[in-house]
Amino acid sequence: MGTSLYSIANHQIPFEAKSQREIIDIILPRLNTMPLKNQEFLLDFALEWNHDRPDRLASIRTSTFWLPIVEDSHHYDFNTSEDKDKSMDFEGPYDLDLSFDDSKIWIHNPPYRYRQWFCLQNSDGTDATLHRNEWRKYMRQVAYIFGGNRVIYLADNAHPLDKYISSDYSFEEIEQELKKEFGEPARAFSEVCANEKTTYFIDFFDDLD
Repeated sequence: MGTSLYSIANHQIPFEAKSQREIIDIILPRLNTMPLKNQEFLLDFALEWNHDRPDRLASIRTSTFWLPIVEDSHHYDFNTSEDKDKSMDFEGPYDLDLSFDDSKIWIHNPPYRYRQWFCLQNSDGTDATLHRNEWRKYMRQVAYIFGGNRVIYLADNAHPLDKYISSDYSFEEIEQELKKEFGEPARAFSEVCANEKTTYFIDFFDDLD
């Protein structure tokens, strides 16, 4: 069984002592005014990825706004709930999904495996750098509008990075623990592709336009 990709970004959203409504009122306007500069790419990917799900295709073509996924309001009240795993989920256009906790943004797209993300190839076997960069541009936009500037890529399913997905560590604490365990992060995607169990990558998007 493969390992899924988990992308987490830092942010500067003031979650402490906030109710569910207050959190939504902070996050939702920023999402709905975020200009998706590569929306054509995101739409085309969503349509292709869901090509065998006609029930999804219609909503992908017509959805233009982000919406909060509200289930149990008490659970999401950061000023009342004692649940350490509390977060807020949002679904957006182009089959996009995000989750927010008090120190991290969980970016659920693209729906790739961890190794696939770092070793991404085109159909002809060449490196799919341009394709990956389109997703990184989306991630960068999400991080930037909430005061963040970087993304850590994690993996599940007994991968050495798995324990950080369900930990109580903040984003910054995960960075510190990764450095203790693995040393300095890789400097290129190809380094992780070659050594996915012994290294990690923190994406500052420095090479993007």
